[in-house]
Amino acid sequence: MAKVVGGFGSSHSPLMSLPSNLWSVHAQNDIRNGELVAMPAGKRVTYDELVAQADPNIATMVNLETFDVHVDNIQAGLDELKKRFGQTRPDVVVMFGDDQSEFFFHDNYPTINLYYGETIKMIPRTIREGMSEAQIVSAKAYGETEVDYPVDAKLGEYLIEYLCENDFDVAASSYT
Repeated sequence: MAKVVGGFGSSHSPLMSLPSNLWSVHAQNDIRNGELVAMPAGKRVTYDELVAQADPNIATMVNLETFDVHVDNIQAGLDELKKRFGQTRPDVVVMFGDDQSEFFFHDNYPTINLYYGETIKMIPRTIREGMSEAQIVSAKAYGETEVDYPVDAKLGEYLIEYLCENDFDVAASSYT
Protein backbone atom coordinates (compact mmCIF):
# COMPACT_ATOMS: atom_id res chain seq x y z
CA MET A 1 0.00 0.00 0.00
CA ALA A 2 1.29 3.42 -0.95
CA LYS A 3 1.77 6.11 1.64
CA VAL A 4 1.41 9.80 0.84
CA VAL A 5 4.46 11.52 2.29
CA GLY A 6 3.78 15.05 1.13
CA GLY A 7 1.63 17.35 -0.87
CA PHE A 8 3.11 20.45 -2.47
CA GLY A 9 1.79 23.19 -4.67
CA SER A 10 3.07 26.27 -6.35
CA SER A 11 1.52 28.94 -8.45
CA HIS A 12 3.14 29.56 -11.78
CA SER A 13 3.83 32.68 -13.74
CA PRO A 14 6.57 33.91 -16.03
CA LEU A 15 7.29 36.45 -13.29
CA MET A 16 8.53 33.63 -11.03
CA SER A 17 11.54 33.16 -13.31
CA LEU A 18 12.26 36.84 -13.92
CA PRO A 19 14.43 39.25 -11.96
CA SER A 20 12.50 42.27 -10.74
CA ASN A 21 14.09 44.63 -13.29
CA LEU A 22 12.35 42.66 -16.08
CA TRP A 23 8.84 42.73 -14.62
CA SER A 24 7.98 46.01 -16.34
CA VAL A 25 9.38 44.61 -19.61
CA HIS A 26 7.13 41.56 -19.24
CA ALA A 27 4.16 43.84 -18.50
CA GLN A 28 4.41 45.19 -22.06
CA ASN A 29 2.87 41.84 -23.15
CA ASP A 30 -0.37 42.90 -21.41
CA ILE A 31 -0.57 46.06 -23.50
CA ARG A 32 -0.31 43.96 -26.69
CA ASN A 33 -2.64 41.19 -25.46
CA GLY A 34 -5.80 41.12 -27.59
CA GLU A 35 -7.56 38.60 -25.32
CA LEU A 36 -7.92 40.48 -22.05
CA VAL A 37 -11.20 39.94 -20.25
CA ALA A 38 -12.90 42.19 -17.70
CA MET A 39 -14.51 40.30 -14.84
CA PRO A 40 -17.16 39.62 -13.63
CA ALA A 41 -18.88 40.44 -16.93
CA GLY A 42 -16.53 38.24 -18.93
CA LYS A 43 -16.31 40.88 -21.65
CA ARG A 44 -13.26 41.20 -23.90
CA VAL A 45 -11.62 44.59 -23.40
CA THR A 46 -8.50 46.50 -24.34
CA TYR A 47 -5.66 47.15 -21.95
CA ASP A 48 -6.65 50.83 -21.74
CA GLU A 49 -10.21 49.85 -20.78
CA LEU A 50 -8.87 47.65 -17.97
CA VAL A 51 -6.62 50.44 -16.72
CA ALA A 52 -9.59 52.82 -16.66
CA GLN A 53 -11.47 50.33 -14.42
CA ALA A 54 -8.52 49.62 -12.13
CA ASP A 55 -8.05 50.95 -8.63
CA PRO A 56 -5.77 54.00 -9.03
CA ASN A 57 -3.80 52.88 -5.95
CA ILE A 58 -2.37 50.02 -8.01
CA ALA A 59 -0.02 52.57 -9.59
CA THR A 60 1.75 52.94 -6.23
CA MET A 61 2.75 49.25 -6.41
CA VAL A 62 4.28 49.42 -9.89
CA ASN A 63 7.89 50.15 -9.04
CA LEU A 64 11.19 48.32 -8.72
CA GLU A 65 11.20 48.40 -4.91
CA THR A 66 7.84 46.59 -4.73
CA PHE A 67 8.93 44.15 -7.44
CA ASP A 68 12.12 43.42 -5.44
CA VAL A 69 10.03 42.51 -2.38
CA HIS A 70 7.82 40.22 -4.48
CA VAL A 71 10.82 38.50 -6.10
CA ASP A 72 12.39 37.94 -2.66
CA ASN A 73 9.12 36.45 -1.37
CA ILE A 74 8.74 34.22 -4.42
CA GLN A 75 12.30 32.96 -4.10
CA ALA A 76 11.92 32.33 -0.36
CA GLY A 77 8.77 30.31 -1.05
CA LEU A 78 10.44 28.30 -3.82
CA ASP A 79 13.47 27.66 -1.60
CA GLU A 80 11.16 26.38 1.16
CA LEU A 81 9.27 24.20 -1.33
CA LYS A 82 12.56 22.74 -2.57
CA LYS A 83 13.76 22.09 1.00
CA ARG A 84 10.57 20.39 2.14
CA PHE A 85 10.19 18.38 -1.05
CA GLY A 86 13.78 17.18 -0.68
CA GLN A 87 13.07 16.10 2.90
CA THR A 88 10.20 13.79 1.86
CA ARG A 89 12.44 11.53 -0.25
CA PRO A 90 9.49 10.16 -2.28
CA ASP A 91 9.65 6.97 -4.32
CA VAL A 92 7.09 8.33 -6.78
CA VAL A 93 5.86 11.84 -7.54
CA VAL A 94 2.36 12.37 -8.89
CA MET A 95 2.29 15.74 -10.57
CA PHE A 96 -0.74 17.86 -11.47
CA GLY A 97 -0.61 20.73 -13.90
CA ASP A 98 -2.57 22.72 -16.40
CA ASP A 99 -1.86 22.26 -20.06
CA GLN A 100 -2.23 25.78 -21.47
CA SER A 101 -2.25 24.52 -25.07
CA GLU A 102 1.02 22.65 -24.79
CA PHE A 103 -0.22 19.08 -25.44
CA PHE A 104 -3.95 19.70 -25.93
CA PHE A 105 -5.90 22.23 -27.94
CA HIS A 106 -9.50 23.41 -28.03
CA ASP A 107 -10.56 20.63 -30.39
CA ASN A 108 -9.68 18.07 -27.67
CA TYR A 109 -9.27 19.60 -24.23
CA PRO A 110 -9.94 16.96 -21.57
CA THR A 111 -10.94 17.91 -18.05
CA ILE A 112 -8.49 15.33 -16.68
CA ASN A 113 -5.77 13.60 -18.65
CA LEU A 114 -3.53 11.03 -17.09
CA TYR A 115 -0.21 10.43 -18.81
CA TYR A 116 1.21 6.91 -18.57
CA GLY A 117 4.09 6.75 -21.04
CA GLU A 118 7.50 5.38 -20.09
CA THR A 119 9.10 8.86 -20.12
CA ILE A 120 8.02 12.44 -20.62
CA LYS A 121 10.18 14.92 -22.49
CA MET A 122 10.95 18.43 -21.30
CA ILE A 123 11.50 20.45 -24.43
CA PRO A 124 13.29 23.79 -24.20
CA ARG A 125 11.40 26.82 -25.46
CA THR A 126 12.48 28.32 -28.74
CA ILE A 127 14.26 31.65 -28.53
CA ARG A 128 13.01 33.69 -31.47
CA GLU A 129 14.24 36.89 -33.01
CA GLY A 130 12.44 39.91 -31.61
CA MET A 131 11.70 38.39 -28.19
CA SER A 132 12.09 40.76 -25.26
CA GLU A 133 14.73 40.07 -22.63
CA ALA A 134 11.91 39.06 -20.26
CA GLN A 135 10.57 36.51 -22.76
CA ILE A 136 14.05 35.10 -23.29
CA VAL A 137 14.67 34.69 -19.54
CA SER A 138 11.25 33.02 -19.10
CA ALA A 139 11.94 30.68 -22.01
CA LYS A 140 15.32 29.70 -20.59
CA ALA A 141 13.59 28.54 -17.38
CA TYR A 142 12.62 25.42 -19.41
CA GLY A 143 16.29 24.53 -19.79
CA GLU A 144 18.48 24.49 -22.82
CA THR A 145 18.55 20.74 -23.61
CA GLU A 146 15.81 18.16 -24.04
CA VAL A 147 15.45 15.88 -21.02
CA ASP A 148 13.49 12.64 -20.77
CA TYR A 149 12.08 12.13 -17.29
CA PRO A 150 11.06 8.61 -16.23
CA VAL A 151 7.36 7.91 -15.66
CA ASP A 152 5.87 5.09 -13.56
CA ALA A 153 3.65 3.86 -16.38
CA LYS A 154 2.16 1.03 -14.29
CA LEU A 155 1.06 3.49 -11.61
CA GLY A 156 -0.46 5.64 -14.35
CA GLU A 157 -2.41 2.67 -15.72
CA TYR A 158 -3.61 1.82 -12.22
CA LEU A 159 -4.79 5.39 -11.60
CA ILE A 160 -6.63 5.49 -14.93
CA GLU A 161 -8.45 2.26 -14.10
CA TYR A 162 -9.20 3.33 -10.53
CA LEU A 163 -10.53 6.73 -11.52
CA CYS A 164 -12.71 5.30 -14.32
CA GLU A 165 -14.13 2.70 -11.93
CA ASN A 166 -15.01 5.57 -9.58
CA ASP A 167 -16.91 7.59 -12.17
CA PHE A 168 -14.22 10.07 -13.18
CA ASP A 169 -14.18 11.06 -16.85
CA VAL A 170 -10.51 10.49 -17.54
CA ALA A 171 -8.63 10.88 -20.78
CA ALA A 172 -5.36 8.98 -21.05
CA SER A 173 -2.28 9.36 -23.20
CA SER A 174 0.95 7.44 -23.44
CA TYR A 175 2.92 9.61 -25.82
CA THR A 176 3.53 13.30 -26.26
